[in-house]
Amino acid sequence: PPPASPVKLSRPPTAGAIRQRHPVNTLFRRYYQRGDLPISIDHCGGRGNRIKWRVGQLGALDYHVFLPIFVDGTADFCGTRVVVCYAVDPVEG
Repeated sequence: PPPASPVKLSRPPTAGAIRQRHPVNTLFRRYYQRGDLPISIDHCGGRGNRIKWRVGQLGALDYHVFLPIFVDGTADFCGTRVVVCYAVDPVEG
């Protein structure tokens, strides 16, 4: 029998883990860019950023409105908005 020809192996396709992704248009992104969320970012020098609530009483915060917006923001992955969405803790203030 003739000798078997060498098998050419090709590289597997890249997974794309480090490629630039297009931002997702989420409700959180829209409200954050318009400034409609009752939060602000407190830049604490070298200690990192903290979330400050702009409401007088946290009991006055309407969770039925804002909770779905913050949960929707977990799909966002652009810098500050990710930090805001995951760091929000109304109990801590």
